[in-house]
Amino acid sequence: MAGLGLAKKSAEGPPPWFDENWYLAEYPDVAAAGMDPWVHYCRHGKAEGRLPRRNRALAWEHHLWRGGEAVMAPRLEGLLDHSDATPEEQAYARWALARWRAWQGDWREVVALLEGIDKSRSCNDAGGPRQGIYLLLVEALCRLAEQGAGDEALLKQVLGELRAHFPDAADTRLAEANAQRVLGDEAARLAAINAPFARHGLDEVTLRDAGKTLSLDNLTPYSLLLTPHASPLSPHQPEGRSPLTPDRRIPPSYLGHRAALQRRGNDCHGAAQPACSDLATSGDHRGRRCQPG
Repeated sequence: MAGLGLAKKSAEGPPPWFDENWYLAEYPDVAAAGMDPWVHYCRHGKAEGRLPRRNRALAWEHHLWRGGEAVMAPRLEGLLDHSDATPEEQAYARWALARWRAWQGDWREVVALLEGIDKSRSCNDAGGPRQGIYLLLVEALCRLAEQGAGDEALLKQVLGELRAHFPDAADTRLAEANAQRVLGDEAARLAAINAPFARHGLDEVTLRDAGKTLSLDNLTPYSLLLTPHASPLSPHQPEGRSPLTPDRRIPPSYLGHRAALQRRGNDCHGAAQPACSDLATSGDHRGRRCQPG
């Protein structure tokens, strides 16, 4: 049904990235069936792994990740400077090989491959530069910086291009936070993390302990530093105190609720006031039962 909807949205004709003539020549069964090539691609072809246009890099990458690296990696590398390869094939071959090298941890080669892509050209179906190229390039440059082989000027340049093309994307801010970690600007890193929260009106985070570095364990919602925190996880602690947050008081409303539950447990079924015990079967607490005292 999703494919049918895609076809309806493009009732005026297929998008520029779909090659009708190539599709019919490449898949003669579609031509023999007399189906419109774009409708066939939307309803069946995409799910079947058929290509929307001539791009050998797309097909070879599919097999690269399925055990065919001994054959497909050299083929993709051959497309990079092959006179018969289209610019799109060359760009996508670089993108496919860059992800493959990233999986192998060869970050220097990742940078070399991605730097060779003309980022102003499209190498995806939607048109425009691919966000993933910038994100992977930032990741590779950060990894190299951690190894003492970073390029700070190039990292800042790529970050600027990423922000210019995708200013509101959460992934852009997370990439910026990773980059600021190796650039050494903790304040800018925290600001990048908070940008998506602020944009959607959500509570921002801050350092739990300003004397420690930024980490997941050292982040807390900013509001918790301003508002007393209630913890119902320690009902047997002294009145009004929690061992998890010893400097914060448990509100009276919770203490009253706890006392009411205790009274209900002591008033089970009649004047005999039987004792209540937990009924547990194989570790599964199914409720409470009363036994004569």
